[in-house]
Amino acid sequence: SNDPAADRKTVEEAISSLADMCRRVATVGYDHNGYAMNLPRLAWLADVALSATSCTPEEKARIRRYAAACAYNALSPDYVPPREAGYAWGSANMMEALRLRGATPMVCLLPNHPHGPAWREFLARFVKLNAREKINSAGATLEIGAYGVMAIEFATVPAIMLTGADPKLDFSDLLPLWRAAAQCRLSYLTPPDVRGGIRPAAPIGDSPLSGEGAFPFLIGALAGRDRPLAEQLMWGIRENAAALGGHGTPLGLLVPADLAPRVPELRSTHFQGSGFVLRSGFPHPEETYVNLNAGSFAIGHGHPDRHGFILYAKGAPLMLDFASQYQPNIGQSWLHNGMVTFDHREQVRPCPGRDQPGCYFTGKVWVEHKVEPFTSLEFGWPPDAANLDEAHGWAEAFRTTPTADYAAMRRRGRFLERVPYMLDPTHGQFLGRGEIEPVWLDSPIEWRRQVIFVKSPDVNGPNYLVIRDTIEGNRTLPPALNYWCLADELTVTGPRATWKGQHGVDLDAYVAEPAQFTAVSHRVGHDNAGPGPFGKHYEQTFGKKFREEQILLQIPQQPGGSFFTALVPRKAGEPAPKFETVHDGNGIRLTFADGRTDTVVLSPVPREFTVAGQRAQGAAVLVREEKGRATVTRLDQP
Repeated sequence: SNDPAADRKTVEEAISSLADMCRRVATVGYDHNGYAMNLPRLAWLADVALSATSCTPEEKARIRRYAAACAYNALSPDYVPPREAGYAWGSANMMEALRLRGATPMVCLLPNHPHGPAWREFLARFVKLNAREKINSAGATLEIGAYGVMAIEFATVPAIMLTGADPKLDFSDLLPLWRAAAQCRLSYLTPPDVRGGIRPAAPIGDSPLSGEGAFPFLIGALAGRDRPLAEQLMWGIRENAAALGGHGTPLGLLVPADLAPRVPELRSTHFQGSGFVLRSGFPHPEETYVNLNAGSFAIGHGHPDRHGFILYAKGAPLMLDFASQYQPNIGQSWLHNGMVTFDHREQVRPCPGRDQPGCYFTGKVWVEHKVEPFTSLEFGWPPDAANLDEAHGWAEAFRTTPTADYAAMRRRGRFLERVPYMLDPTHGQFLGRGEIEPVWLDSPIEWRRQVIFVKSPDVNGPNYLVIRDTIEGNRTLPPALNYWCLADELTVTGPRATWKGQHGVDLDAYVAEPAQFTAVSHRVGHDNAGPGPFGKHYEQTFGKKFREEQILLQIPQQPGGSFFTALVPRKAGEPAPKFETVHDGNGIRLTFADGRTDTVVLSPVPREFTVAGQRAQGAAVLVREEKGRATVTRLDQP
């Protein structure tokens, strides 16, 4: 800087902080993740100090000696215990952090160190191997949502640093992964959320409500290699108010000052190993957006919600993954929209006493309570699974057309988990995650979900979902389909339910199968607005503290039964469509106020049928009757 006093302060602070770090590691110890989090901040401080004109040769040597000590320690195999030893909390991102967030910037401060070339070569290999393990060819990250940002950080920032320190190092073979990750993270942005005033990153798994943190890292890697894509990422930063400060890496340094935003072309896409993003109307702020979890790669920090989904429509968030992160912990299948669970037991009875027979928590991690928890069964991660598909299921089919999209996924297992839950009205407390009881079935249950997303050229026209859930092999357990909506009230009349949405958009549900049911409903919510702008914006916009509260429509079914439903968003005050079950229970006919009629057929196997004089065949078919003309779209084949 032009301020000698400020420069001196920086030099003195760098020496003092580095000395304290080395002393702490040598004499006190430091948790590995904390070490990795603090080293890059010290490296940037040292970098600035080394460039100060007031830094003497002796001070520069001292700073580099401390940096070398940090590098030795962070690269030592003796300092990094095996995962079985309980590295940090065992998360995948914490093992890579020590070397890629901690060691790399220190090594890059030491261009003339005798071990410098070997260190840089080792770290370059580490970056590449780690990136290929943590990011797949579709751009999905092993850890889901906000936690996947670190996989992208560690695939880009160390590469940028190492290239600056040694231009001979070549990371061009990572370019396809960087591009794929950029497209995936852009696609996962939701429509503008009225509660926060931004397009947040879809809050899946343990993620909070926040902006997308990966964009600055990807811009740093792509700005010189794929300028148009970097401009699209700049649009993403503008749309979700991503912070460029407050991080170990000064993010603003990665973003060129002259990079103009470019609106991307986002469309319905299958991201292998992560799921489907279905859209109608992008980039209009009132587009319909469906984010559907499916696949077995993006599972780290995930919840038991494979086949669950998020829905935004007509300018409103409607069906959401509770974005409470860990406060409170909302982590069971039945608490996730669209999930099928089994054997719900909701009898209110007092706890017989701690460690007494009949108390759920006897022999388990104790939870203080006066009323015994309710319980349900959900698909678990079988300890004998041969692969991740066997544990979490897989995507089976995808097709996108201008009029409709089709997605199919399947999950099979005989290992279930009985989970406890408590609700404020019945228990005086909330519990959304607790110690499980393993349940092995004699034979596996298979759950196949087929989804048709019907689209309209008008962003505020009929854009809706029809979903068939076929459950086979279930002879004894009553299943339940759980739909959650951000709503003020829910009414159920016969096969139809309507949520009165909180933000001017209502949601109609039609249940074709089971033909009759007695709905179960609960309210669950939280006040955790996350680290982004939601808390402040919500209070300024709505005049009250942030709260995300959803209402459950739980549809019980008999053992051996399946589910066939439609979900239709509409603006408050608009007439609801007329629903009818047709074609021997394999189709739902929807008639809209403008005269348009859609017949949506979803069947486990292809069938032949006739609609409006049109013969059609298939397992996933849309027949649209409009202005005296019928058009047939078959979706279960290319």
